[in-house]
Amino acid sequence: MRDRNTRFTFHHELQPAGRSLAAELIWCRNLIHTRLSEPPTGRFVADLPEPEETDPYGHFIKAQGCDALTRLAICLAIIPEVAPYLFDGLLQINEQTQRPYTEFGLVECDGIVRATGHTLGFLPGGDPLQSRLQALRLLSGQAPLSGQAPLSGQAPLSGQTPLSGQTPLSGQAPLSGQSPLSGQTPLCEWLVRDTSAEAAPVLWQALQLRPEILQQLLLPDIPARPVIINHLATRLETSLRWPDLILPDAVYQDLDEIELWLTYGERLDTEWQLAGKIRDGFRALFYGPPGTGKTLTATLLGQRTHRPVYRVDIGAVTSKYIGETEKNLEQVFQLAERHHWLLFFDEADALFGQRVQTSGANDQFANQNVAYLLQRIESFGGIIILATNLQDNLDEAFFRRFESTVYFPKPDEAVRLALWENALPSFKRAPEIDLRQLARDYPFSGADIINIVRYAALRAMSGNQSQITLADLGPGIEKAQQMMQAGLQTAGHHSFF
Repeated sequence: MRDRNTRFTFHHELQPAGRSLAAELIWCRNLIHTRLSEPPTGRFVADLPEPEETDPYGHFIKAQGCDALTRLAICLAIIPEVAPYLFDGLLQINEQTQRPYTEFGLVECDGIVRATGHTLGFLPGGDPLQSRLQALRLLSGQAPLSGQAPLSGQAPLSGQTPLSGQTPLSGQAPLSGQSPLSGQTPLCEWLVRDTSAEAAPVLWQALQLRPEILQQLLLPDIPARPVIINHLATRLETSLRWPDLILPDAVYQDLDEIELWLTYGERLDTEWQLAGKIRDGFRALFYGPPGTGKTLTATLLGQRTHRPVYRVDIGAVTSKYIGETEKNLEQVFQLAERHHWLLFFDEADALFGQRVQTSGANDQFANQNVAYLLQRIESFGGIIILATNLQDNLDEAFFRRFESTVYFPKPDEAVRLALWENALPSFKRAPEIDLRQLARDYPFSGADIINIVRYAALRAMSGNQSQITLADLGPGIEKAQQMMQAGLQTAGHHSFF
């Protein structure tokens, strides 16, 4: 039935990716060869290589305590990226049907051959039904891994064509979770998956690692390229970290709910069997005066949970042409669902405003856009954060659709002091500067304080000073006061406030 002389080659170019990965691929190569040429020997687990913690892949395997079947699933997901020829032996044609062997379970995704859950059930051998049921449990989130959460939910990108003649998958691929090197993230959150109603059965979904997870495992020292979506949205990034975010305690408490969903939300459907009982996704509203930390908070929430954050350009998606706004927004939503971004709408009141009385065609189209957005955000399976300075400008029906609303107030004196201390550490300021007095006398926002310190630092550097003096702060403080009196608000450096 099968070619017992099937041979596999293994090239040296895999070695730089790490010894653990190279050893894992050799193990998988040998398993494929043995499974095709001999009856099952029971050596599936016995031949597992010992991972080394000195490289990213080995550290990942050890930190997660992955069992043999999980390691095989991850290895099968990596093979198309670095060693696609290892699947050559599984591409044999069945002489009776003149098609690839269905039991091998390979599918074609945009011209790339990938393994599926059926491949995972076939290779270990044993009773075919029991092997596939074990793979099904693992890929459905039912089988725990050494105290860790289980591996679950793979799906290919759009354009998948199963080699065995199955129906193509729809191509939804949410992303979520933390870095693979964090040591605590559920494995179900590291693979591309399709949970839509049109999705293929779990065992026919391709084993495919999320792009940023693959990047961290294979090339951790090379920054990942952002996904390009033309003019519709831009990625938000910052060199700041969560401890740099200074907010009132009440705001942190409201943010806890969002962080909990970002970390655990997608496990509710499988581990707690809440699918269909609660809405998919999570919708949050950030509102409050300008410069109070709304954009920075959204950016750091994504950073903290290892999710890309993309800000929608309101001007780009609002087109004067009929239907263009909906089309542009739908493209953003589909990309966000596929890559599991945290989607951030800044100044959302300009787009999600109250419906107006239809006095003309333009008003009618504006109301149609609002209706479309209400429906699309309702069905969005990921997380959306909308920010606005004016809560009252939002459509009432839309406002009721938020799982969380977070108010960002102007900082009080205690918060302002913390902002000054964070922005201007003691070794960078002259002893004459009294931060408590600055916090007490000037009701600045966080963005105001950052801009004042930045300008003062530039003045100090131009004078070859090693510290910022009160004289350096003066012009920035005066300018910020003038802007406040004129009713202008500071947007903050890099638009992070």
